[in-house]
Amino acid sequence: MWCLQTVWGNSMISTLRACAARASALTTLLVALGYLSPANVAQAASSAASQCARMPVRPDVGAWVSQDSVVDGMPMAVMTVSYRDAPTEVVRRYKAYWDDVGIPSRGLRNKKGWIVTATDGECSYVLQMPAQPDPRGMAAGVYSAMRLRRADTPTNVGSSALPLPLGGKVLSDVVSRDPIAVGRTVVVQLSGSAARARDRYIANLQADGWRVLTNAKALGNASGRGYGMALQKEGYKLDAAFVPNGASTQAVLNLSRQL
Repeated sequence: MWCLQTVWGNSMISTLRACAARASALTTLLVALGYLSPANVAQAASSAASQCARMPVRPDVGAWVSQDSVVDGMPMAVMTVSYRDAPTEVVRRYKAYWDDVGIPSRGLRNKKGWIVTATDGECSYVLQMPAQPDPRGMAAGVYSAMRLRRADTPTNVGSSALPLPLGGKVLSDVVSRDPIAVGRTVVVQLSGSAARARDRYIANLQADGWRVLTNAKALGNASGRGYGMALQKEGYKLDAAFVPNGASTQAVLNLSRQL
């Protein structure tokens, strides 16, 4: 369910770097929870992202990425959408919807494809779609709805449940919930070496009652060696990685708990 898995071996650093990027990227937030039929999309969207529920064009195939997430303090819902039309036609239909309901929107194309954005009061909507069809011949993209009002981090994954490394700068903070689990992924920038940051963090966690399940070193790359660990405390599991990033270190912390 969560971005970071416990990965050891040659591919650990590249895997963790990709995971850190995904934690803050709109288009790849976590893993799809389940599939929706077109008839269910509008109904399901009505409870997503704290009632930011507009769906301009009902997809032929839809899959929730997350219905109940908090990204950097903002409630968000994300789903993958696929259409039998060409990408240009899908973009045209999205733009036509926003124009018809009188909501300001923008459609931009870059090297990666199309981005259509619209803002309705405190609700922000984004469609991201490659310019070329997918292998099925369908126009496939990611549609998100974000409420531009800060939400509190759930207490069961708050600061008392997930201690952050001291002196770090939070780059990304993502909370996601489903009926059976809650999780939080935080990316933190730290000064100094990955080894030193790892040692300080693991010592603090052990003093706080966390039990170390795995503590491993990965093979190095141009920036040096990365480190990963898995810990457990009561009903919580914490996967953590410390990856060299030039002269500093990037820590990726992934906390999860079954409900």
